[in-house]
Amino acid sequence: HYFERWNANKTSCAKACETHSRFLGLEDSLTAVSHNTGAPMSQLAFISEACNQVIECRKTLMWTYTYGYYNFDKNKAGNMKEFFEFLQGDAEYNLELLHNCVEVELQKYAEDGCGEVTREEFDAFRCKLTGLTKVTREYFEKLVYELENGLEGIKTRYASSAS
Repeated sequence: HYFERWNANKTSCAKACETHSRFLGLEDSLTAVSHNTGAPMSQLAFISEACNQVIECRKTLMWTYTYGYYNFDKNKAGNMKEFFEFLQGDAEYNLELLHNCVEVELQKYAEDGCGEVTREEFDAFRCKLTGLTKVTREYFEKLVYELENGLEGIKTRYASSAS
């Protein structure tokens, strides 16, 4: 289980890196987005931020599967293993929403024949992508913090709420 999920996130990370590279350079997808939406290049930094967030989170998820493999063996894990796997699943779900927004929804604005895109439509997309990026970043920052501290904060909160 852990290796398969680690490997799946490694593959997704490579795909995210490819997407990010398409939005860099001289003849890139970012230029096409700017042309198709009428948004100046200076207002498209949120796209690179989202791509970078996907890559960073994929790497973090790879690390969590390694962490889980070495810290939660079948014999001693108990409820913390289940809770840890719940946190991983929740993190992966939120990341999939962001990754899909970048891989699928953003791509339509970078295609040659995308047609006319209204300012309102693109502003709504910008808000969605920016919001997903922010929420995903904050979620992963909290997850990493908890893992770096041995899930002690969660253990404390979980134990006190069980009383």
